[in-house]
Amino acid sequence: MAKKKERIDTAGGEALGADNPFGALSLDGLSGDRRSAPPPPTAPLKKGSRGNGHGDRLEIRRLKSGKGGKTVTEIRGFPPAARRHLPELAKALKTRLGVGGAVKGDTIEVQGDNREAVASCLRERGYRPVFAGG
Repeated sequence: MAKKKERIDTAGGEALGADNPFGALSLDGLSGDRRSAPPPPTAPLKKGSRGNGHGDRLEIRRLKSGKGGKTVTEIRGFPPAARRHLPELAKALKTRLGVGGAVKGDTIEVQGDNREAVASCLRERGYRPVFAGG
């Protein structure tokens, strides 16, 4: 039969012993809200900057696997400053192309194989689209 392991109380107090590295810390002077402060706002990236390692280059690819046999056009590689505007950009693309689509994380999916039309729309908005994948 297996040997029963002894459990150590991690709730605090004397059970942790004198070598507790957090023993000297106190909560005096802290506000009641323990959530961390939001990160400071970042300045928008300028055109040609290297925020994501590729500047303002967006990858446009055609996907079919995992989509129930349907073809979708995926756009990824948005700079961090532009990611908050993805819903507006997706809506503009869907309206212009007359198709459906969705924002999933930091990518935009548009229904159908619309790579050329998506690329021209993105060029008008100042992005540098490239075709990736097969």
